[in-house]
Amino acid sequence: MPIYKKRYANNWDEIAMPTAVNYAVKQAARWQCQHCGQKYLRQEGEAKGTVPL
Repeated sequence: MPIYKKRYANNWDEIAMPTAVNYAVKQAARWQCQHCGQKYLRQEGEAKGTVPL
């Protein structure tokens, strides 16, 4: 799937950082965008079944 950078906020790297809070939000959303349904690509430190610190 293509990634459209212009759709992302300017501070996307900060927003998407693998933290416990972001992980919980992404997990609750079943790792997909609630607007378009596109699957979220896990970053390093977001291995399936683990919670980053």
